[in-house]
Amino acid sequence: MTDCNAIDSAVLIVYNAPNTSIVFNCLGPNQPNADVDLTVSGGQSPYTYLWSNGAITQDLTNVPPGQYSVIVTDANGCMAFDTVQVEGCCDLVVVCPPADGGTYTCITNVPVIDNGIVQVTQFCESFTTTSVESNNGGTGCAASPLIITRVFTVTDNAGNVQTCTQTITVVDNVAPIVTCPGNVTIQCTASTLPANTGTATATDNCDPVVGITFNDVIAGGICPQERTITRTWSATDDCGNTGTCANDRS
Repeated sequence: MTDCNAIDSAVLIVYNAPNTSIVFNCLGPNQPNADVDLTVSGGQSPYTYLWSNGAITQDLTNVPPGQYSVIVTDANGCMAFDTVQVEGCCDLVVVCPPADGGTYTCITNVPVIDNGIVQVTQFCESFTTTSVESNNGGTGCAASPLIITRVFTVTDNAGNVQTCTQTITVVDNVAPIVTCPGNVTIQCTASTLPANTGTATATDNCDPVVGITFNDVIAGGICPQERTITRTWSATDDCGNTGTCANDRS
């Protein structure tokens, strides 16, 4: 009997997988998209690439915000996997006007609504500003102030939204200005009515026309026919503010 022996050997080669790193670079101010830069080292070149969006290039160009995954395969068939989240390249930042838009004594003095008072310092691609105005139905008088509320809405192309609110108060507490005619001296038989002795005039900050009334106080003189009439003129606006002046007739 013959004893036979056989000896053989095998070499096991283990290839290292590629190493990857990914960064993204925003395209520029107010731009939401970015370029994705993939760096590959190790393994055995050449490499092939397959991105989750279907791209087969090493890098991605001008891609919108979102998550992107890539499979890198080297010449030995070894694979590496990596993911990047593209975000934060732009945001909507606004500077609102003062919440208190001021107090006015007349509605005609309130400035018209102006979207330009909202400053937009950052945005995504483009933006629009809209505004709506409402009020509480007040009369604008001291007992019932008119409160105007203005809401400004800024929306950019990425769908980001910011709002600003401003309130304006209207309270007419200013009395009409009454101007009396000059003092006059007339004969005792002459008419003392305003048509003969003069009429006061009045102007108001809000009401274009205000009614004028007068009241007389008569004081006797030295002789029976002599007397002094102190005439007080009054003008009242629609909010009940009253202005007066007085002059004498003798």
